[in-house]
Amino acid sequence: MNEIKFVEHIGLFSINRARPKSCVHATEYCKQHCYCVKTENLYMKHKEEVDKREEEYWRTLTGDIVKADLATKKKSTARVRLMSRGEALVRTKDILKVRDICEKNPDTVFMLPTRAWRSNAMFHRMLALLPGLPNLRLLFSTDPDCFGACMNLIAKHMPNELLARVTLTYFGEDEGWYRHNEAFHCPKTWGKSDVTCATCEGGCFDEDSLRLKIVHFKKH
Repeated sequence: MNEIKFVEHIGLFSINRARPKSCVHATEYCKQHCYCVKTENLYMKHKEEVDKREEEYWRTLTGDIVKADLATKKKSTARVRLMSRGEALVRTKDILKVRDICEKNPDTVFMLPTRAWRSNAMFHRMLALLPGLPNLRLLFSTDPDCFGACMNLIAKHMPNELLARVTLTYFGEDEGWYRHNEAFHCPKTWGKSDVTCATCEGGCFDEDSLRLKIVHFKKH
């Protein structure tokens, strides 16, 4: 069973989990405006079956399995997303799984958007278990319900090796957002170019650890 799927509009392979089952850290705003709902309604005729397969794949997944499954792909596996649907980091064992995946696949950059930072326990476990992974791009996902809380949390725990590399992503207001002018505008969602997640060199893939990195997604 190989559930690593190519997502055309972002140009990356992705490993997914069942939604909303895995989205235990979601805010009310996230639940109400989740972009996956539209996609699922349009294209997933057998959602329960897909959810079951993807959860089982994630449950048994190891870094070695990811390496073997990526080797079967014809398109580039230089970057992989965890995840384009669902939340990767539900429990501590998921953090350990991500570490194993990164360590066993050093030639692949893993893009990991997560709201697990909203759990105090998961936040501190990430700080303890995820440093030292140069191929992990950790993104703290935020929205109008939680952006301020995320900023305060990071400020409280700086300086920190992992947090210095973290990027904040924001989905909510568009041009009217008070941090809009200073944030990096995701070219994919703002439609400013043909750049996809596979070719973007800024925003989510910015490695500058000396400044706060914020990526602003346009509502879609």
